[in-house]
Amino acid sequence: MNDELQQSGLFDGPQPFPHGLLYRPDFITRAEEGALLAAIAPLPLREARFREYFAKRRVVHFHASADAPKYEAGEEDSFSSGLLPPFLTELLDKVAKWV
Repeated sequence: MNDELQQSGLFDGPQPFPHGLLYRPDFITRAEEGALLAAIAPLPLREARFREYFAKRRVVHFHASADAPKYEAGEEDSFSSGLLPPFLTELLDKVAKWV
């Protein structure tokens, strides 16, 4: 069988999303996307750490409570950079209204 025909099945149509994953085209506008990217860029991203292991990604953690411990330099085991920032709270509200 022709190699091209064997591989075409991979790209024939949209594949189903994993259970629970939803996609809504144009959920955010281009302007909202730009604002989110601009707000994410200055966040204090650090290597993701689990015990003695480091993941190949950078993360920042937020907490819903004002009395959560803060993430300070040199405190790798701390888990929070503070409260969820307003730009993420607004996105969370928008998602909640949609679902």
